[in-house]
Amino acid sequence: MTRALPMITGGHVDVVCFEALSELTMAILQKDRLANPARGYTFDLRIIAAQILPHAFARKIPLITNGGGLNPLAAAEMVRESAAKLGLSGLKIAAVTGDDVLAKLASFGDLTNIDTGERLADAANQSWVTANVYLGAQPLVEALRQGADIVITGRVADPCLYLAPLIAHYGWSWDDWNRLAAGIVAGHLLECTGQVVGGNSLAVINTLDPLICPSSAIPSPTLKKMAASSSPKCRTAPAV
Repeated sequence: MTRALPMITGGHVDVVCFEALSELTMAILQKDRLANPARGYTFDLRIIAAQILPHAFARKIPLITNGGGLNPLAAAEMVRESAAKLGLSGLKIAAVTGDDVLAKLASFGDLTNIDTGERLADAANQSWVTANVYLGAQPLVEALRQGADIVITGRVADPCLYLAPLIAHYGWSWDDWNRLAAGIVAGHLLECTGQVVGGNSLAVINTLDPLICPSSAIPSPTLKKMAASSSPKCRTAPAV
């Protein structure tokens, strides 16, 4: 998380996004929420609130994260409390909800398994852990246009975390398909950051001698510069 700080303090970026979720993560967060209804968001969000948000807020750099997981509202409240302790006055926090449909599964009985054709209502195992739909960029764009300093979401299509600030910044229309497509491609590259900058080589990281391969050799976060013409340029962030 804190590897994003050089990008913020160095003035290299206009917005910083943190992509935090996977199917396994959602199951873990549900376990947390069942133990404590005030949880259900990623632990990393506390680090963002305490160590990164103050620097970003001071420079008016919005933060976007899907680390709200299964409980964006509780995550937003935690960030609010943290900001109050740090004296961050005037901070605007947006929480995006609507992706959690676990309580509505009974109304989706006619849905079928894409592989087997089995109806959801007929499945032998009805012990669902989580059920989420992928939201798009629109609610994030609205939050940014209303001046949110940090946008906390649940399950959002990963590239949309990065597509949203492009739409908000450049004013792209929702039927500007070429620019939206370019933004989605850029967003997909960014949400797979580790792979873009060499993360696939990490399968052998434990076999490397730390004296030969220092920590600086670990892939850095990815920066992307994108003009209104929708021509993305990708590079790694400055070394920490």
